[in-house]
Amino acid sequence: MARKPNEDVRRLVQISHAVGSDDRLVQAGGGNTSVKNPCGTRMLIKASGTGLRDMSPRRGYVTMALRPLADLLADDRVAAMSDARREPHVLRVMYDAVVGGPDPGARPSCEATLHAMLRRYVVHIHPIAVIGILSSTRSEALCTELARRGKFTMVWVPYTNPGHPLAVACRDAVAAFQAEHGSIPEVLFLENHGLFVSSDSPGRVVSLTQAIVDDCERLYRKRAKRARSPGKPAVTDETVAGIIVELRRELVRRGCEARLVQAVPDATARRLMARKDARRILRINNTPDTVVYCLAYPLILPAKPSGRTAAAVGRYVDRHGEPPRAVLVPGYGFLAVGDSEKAIRTTTVVFNAQLQMTERALAFGGVEPFTKRSADYINAWEVEAHRRKVARAEAGTPGPLTGKVALVTGGGSGIGRGISLGLAAAGAHVVPADIDLAAAGETASMIAEQCGTPRATAVRADVTDERSVADAFRRTVLTYGGIDVVVAAAGIAPAHPIEDFPVEAFNRTLSVNLTGYFLAGREAARWMIRQQTGGSLIFVSSKTGLEASKNNAAYNVTKAGELQLMRGLALELGPRGIRSNAICPGNVFEGSKIWNPKYIAEAARKRGIRPSEVIPYYISLTALGREIKQSDVADAAVFLASDQSRAVSGQALVVDAGQVFVR
Repeated sequence: MARKPNEDVRRLVQISHAVGSDDRLVQAGGGNTSVKNPCGTRMLIKASGTGLRDMSPRRGYVTMALRPLADLLADDRVAAMSDARREPHVLRVMYDAVVGGPDPGARPSCEATLHAMLRRYVVHIHPIAVIGILSSTRSEALCTELARRGKFTMVWVPYTNPGHPLAVACRDAVAAFQAEHGSIPEVLFLENHGLFVSSDSPGRVVSLTQAIVDDCERLYRKRAKRARSPGKPAVTDETVAGIIVELRRELVRRGCEARLVQAVPDATARRLMARKDARRILRINNTPDTVVYCLAYPLILPAKPSGRTAAAVGRYVDRHGEPPRAVLVPGYGFLAVGDSEKAIRTTTVVFNAQLQMTERALAFGGVEPFTKRSADYINAWEVEAHRRKVARAEAGTPGPLTGKVALVTGGGSGIGRGISLGLAAAGAHVVPADIDLAAAGETASMIAEQCGTPRATAVRADVTDERSVADAFRRTVLTYGGIDVVVAAAGIAPAHPIEDFPVEAFNRTLSVNLTGYFLAGREAARWMIRQQTGGSLIFVSSKTGLEASKNNAAYNVTKAGELQLMRGLALELGPRGIRSNAICPGNVFEGSKIWNPKYIAEAARKRGIRPSEVIPYYISLTALGREIKQSDVADAAVFLASDQSRAVSGQALVVDAGQVFVR
């Protein structure tokens, strides 16, 4: 029987969920919470790398002894150390202070010493409404007004580098307040950083946190001029796609790991970019969170960026030594750049918050600028290095397709689903495209579960409709930044004796199996030529494309036609660095829509056997005598998509357990 969590654990989880589930209070899982035991000897605190809403009695926090933290904070010799000496020392003391928790090896919050000096229950967050005030030139006066209106005690702390320096600054501010008023202040406002609320009541710490955020919102709405509506983006998706192609081409050329790009139309960005002082106010990000997740400097593209984006990216990388994480596009919004979908999502949330905070700070008298020195400290901070290490771990183990983007038609079921799962397991970000969007969504969910992180986005695509196919490709570019691998796997296989074969079924098969592959190949060629980064085109044909079968007139001709189409594209696209190959699977029964009960019944009639004998019969025809699984075909696709097959083009790889021998 599981042991019932004690009262302090229950309250920590309750407070964390109350705060973490409110999007007004927390962005991208940031912030932390803590609870001290009644005798003040131990503290339960959120562990680094855990979202507040994800905490439970079995994960997400550590228990720390308070005496070592108090001694660390009181030791002025530590404060006097150089950054290089102090950070390892502080980290070692914090780890030594961990005395328990569901995961004793978890990393304690870097702000543990700051939590230790405050009241029993502590919430620390970075809400947009509050940071808009804390990032303004009138920050201290506005916080004083908030305290007067809300009837709470507070101290305002000017910006200090995070970690131990900030804890020491807060120690001195709290000590001065306590000496004058005889108590610890309920609230700490940290300039350009965030909000600390502490109380001896778990209900009060949550309600006061919420009340402060609400009051900041009211203050903004009262002081701010009505925001001018930016209208719809003035830049079309097609233009943005062209900008992304330029951007990613330069990232690939320079060998950058961060080469996924997502377009984010953003009204706040459009309003700010329309200002005459846009470049001044957006030049540098001005909170530690934004510097950590979006770097210190966004890349601001010129008003007409087409044809000029690659050069701008090159200059940025030369100057900063790494690619930008946020790229502002005038008239549209911004582009989020990262090495994983999760990193892109975090950048999107945090940079959107940065833009909103900037707009709010302007309403309160102007933006309090961040300094290059402060940004450099955060970039060199050991905690930042740890966060990047955690992010890389969350992205999964690198594979042969890491950094590549793959689109799979027919990705909602059967072989298409199996290939989608295989490509994702090999490191690719995958777009399962299917006429059944719900089925494609299931594939994307399966990929997220399999990989432990989001790595797929489903799109609807009717492969017989050129506009639908073009839209699927364009959406892929806008979501991930490009297309490196295209797998055409959507197909049907009506089975009839030739004398009874309906012409409608024959034409439908031509449309799906042949025209569908043509449209996928044509769109792939258009984007890959435009990208100038090569690519791999894979057609899922069949052993039937090499050796005809009975009662399959339409399937025979389309699968053979796919092979000839593939070979022609290999010749045509080879000079562009684009490889074209095919996989010819044998009978894959697992998860197949083709091998449905009706098709199995027809196969049984054709062979003169019972339906239950059909699958064993077809397996018996192979040299290996084994069933071919989706993963077998997926492994072949991974090989053809990867650089391991860089010298392979125009070939048909037969995956049939030894049935059709190509000569």
